[in-house]
Amino acid sequence: FLGKWKLVGAFKGPDAVDLPLPNSDVIFKFSPAGGGDAYHLSVKAGNTLGSSVNVTGKIDDGFSSIQIGGIRSTRMGVGGPMGELENYLLSSLKSLHKMITSENNGLVMIGPTTK
Repeated sequence: FLGKWKLVGAFKGPDAVDLPLPNSDVIFKFSPAGGGDAYHLSVKAGNTLGSSVNVTGKIDDGFSSIQIGGIRSTRMGVGGPMGELENYLLSSLKSLHKMITSENNGLVMIGPTTK
């Protein structure tokens, strides 16, 4: 999971409604955090969001189960689509519970009502 991943889609709610993406790239960056399956996650979405991600095992269909730590953020005022996306990430990142890399070099992260 190490490296940088560009956000190409975000879906919310039980019906997986598309969230409008801003014109600027939103990059998820995973860097090592002390060895094993622990990572530092940083996301630039208006402000810079940060957290820890621990891979806790393998589950169905090749997914890895994950646990995400507390979310921290810089606090500049951000409006428009980037602000909406930032608020969505602040409220939903902690609920993500599994991820997988896909055949087309993508990263998919899923929560109970988030993808």
